Amino acid sequence: MPVDASTLLIAITVVHLAGGILFFLVWRLFSNRFEAQISSIGIWSLTHLFLGLGNVMVGLRTFIPDWASIVMGNALLLFGVGLARMAISVFFGRKPFVVLAALPGILWLALCAYPPFVENTTVRIISVQIALGASLVWISLLCFTRNRDNLYTARLNGVTTFVLAAGSAYYAINAYAAHDPSLPFTFQRDFAKIYLLCALLCTVAAIILIFAMIIEKEQLFFRSQARMDPLTGLANRRAFGEQVNAWIANQDSTHAPFAIAIFDIDRFKDANDKYGQVLGDAILQLLARICDDSASEDRIFASHLNGDCFAVFYGGLPVGKAALLAEQIRQQYARSSESATEGRLRSTLSAGLSGGDIGETDVQDALRAADLALANAKRRGRNRLAMSVATSSTSSSDSAPDKPRTSARLRQDLSRNSRVA
Repeated sequence: MPVDASTLLIAITVVHLAGGILFFLVWRLFSNRFEAQISSIGIWSLTHLFLGLGNVMVGLRTFIPDWASIVMGNALLLFGVGLARMAISVFFGRKPFVVLAALPGILWLALCAYPPFVENTTVRIISVQIALGASLVWISLLCFTRNRDNLYTARLNGVTTFVLAAGSAYYAINAYAAHDPSLPFTFQRDFAKIYLLCALLCTVAAIILIFAMIIEKEQLFFRSQARMDPLTGLANRRAFGEQVNAWIANQDSTHAPFAIAIFDIDRFKDANDKYGQVLGDAILQLLARICDDSASEDRIFASHLNGDCFAVFYGGLPVGKAALLAEQIRQQYARSSESATEGRLRSTLSAGLSGGDIGETDVQDALRAADLALANAKRRGRNRLAMSVATSSTSSSDSAPDKPRTSARLRQDLSRNSRVA
């Protein structure tokens, strides 16, 4: 059975209104579940409600005044697609820019104040489709250029939106070629039916993909939380091991240098017992910020391993240069802890460092040697940096009486996928 344009327009309207209601229910009922994306969900609800109402008013062209159908109906469509651009911007963490969202609708209303424009059906159709197509292309570009998390569903949404923009261009070109005197005649054309069918399919796909984007981003958020230490915000032990292994796997040369520094706060338990856990947590967070600031390059990773033990991996840096950076962390921490507590507490750091070339030194051996160097720094009076040569023959008999601060589990994580010469 052939499908006419009116049926397709009704279907698109129903899909938009149903999508708007679904987004509203998610926004209203699951705000705690999708807390990070709740603003964009609310905007998407308004987007589809505006688009649905705009289609209703355009479809009632012969039953309501032209100012309501032509002027307000298309204005709602343009406001709706502007809101869609704002929703995708907010979803990707950008500013909403409400004025930009309202601009297409405002320009349309301004043009409609000019009577010859309103009376020319072809010009109106082309103007609306150009505005819709431009906004859709913008949305598509955002899905690719602002997709920092590399969401697969966002890329699919970008493709879908671009197809819809191409449909708008197709409809505008054919409407100009047909040059029909009124919209009802234009809607009877086959090209209008093709455009509306494309719009229906793309609208359904876009709504599904938006929900899929929200779910995918939430899953990514929870995975990142599982890899992060909640107190300091640094990578936890597992994530640190993965970062180190990933860096090693990406090296083309087996002679790429690296170093690992392990930091331990001197007499942290005494300070924690004397001044309380709140100050103890503040000290850990202070050291975390200093370590994180030092990791300004992609090849340097900082981690909170456990308790008052932190680690920094220096990829591509020889041991000597890494030692200078590790010493800067120690000195900055001593100064900052004293100033942050207004002189009440002068906390210091002991550090152990080791490294080598990835083709000659196993990362496990370097970690073990850094651990032993840290124990040596503690034995020699604390508040110092000690270094140790990483060799496969390093054994616990060479270590100081202090208990090693890194866990065997971390060494297992670092051993996975590490490249050995």
